[in-house]
Amino acid sequence: MHYLFIDETYRDSVDGKAIIIGCWAVEQGLLSDRVRDLEELRQPGKAPIIERVYAAIESLCGLGLVGSAWLNRDSFRSGVIDTTKDIAEMKRPDTVWSISIAFAIEHLFKEFYLMGKQIGTVDVYFDPRTLKADHEAALKVALSGIVPQVARDSSARSTGKSLKKLRIRYINPIEKARSGDRWTKLQLGTWVSHKLCKKADWIVNNGGAARVRVQDMSEVVTRTLQRFEGKSFCD
Repeated sequence: MHYLFIDETYRDSVDGKAIIIGCWAVEQGLLSDRVRDLEELRQPGKAPIIERVYAAIESLCGLGLVGSAWLNRDSFRSGVIDTTKDIAEMKRPDTVWSISIAFAIEHLFKEFYLMGKQIGTVDVYFDPRTLKADHEAALKVALSGIVPQVARDSSARSTGKSLKKLRIRYINPIEKARSGDRWTKLQLGTWVSHKLCKKADWIVNNGGAARVRVQDMSEVVTRTLQRFEGKSFCD
């Protein structure tokens, strides 16, 4: 069984704005046995933090991904309301976030089978985000049902090996630790995703690492957003 931790940040440019998703997965038993590896990351060290994050993910046999989607500024207008058959209304920034984390998780699953690694039951943890009840429910349905199925189908087509045991069991927000509290392993795991986000520019410019992949999701997120505006995915 694996934990999958996810966080996001944003970047501005002259031409638009980006959502940056940082996520990584690790075997649950291994993280529980070696949570001190992550606790030590929060202490000052001689090496840059991103190098120490890379080393921790490597030592834990984890796999990470930094996915970015550069969009025009209109894509983030909070005054735009989207609807689906399951969601009465959701603000466009929440739509962008939901689509982006779904594709980032799917891409991370794909990296597992491309590396020839097995992944079965997954528990997902992310920074809390205020969503309406129907949006949160629909998101959990999509992440637990559609995303694993797409990854399984894709792996079968690409390599002949299906991620047939892949399933997402839990999808839960994890609150940040308060000042003075001892961090739990789940808070530490989400903190690592946060560091992947914060160092995304450096990671992308250096092409990732052995266990941290880079994925440009701009086109697929843009095309998915088009569907909320009455356009086809292929337009």
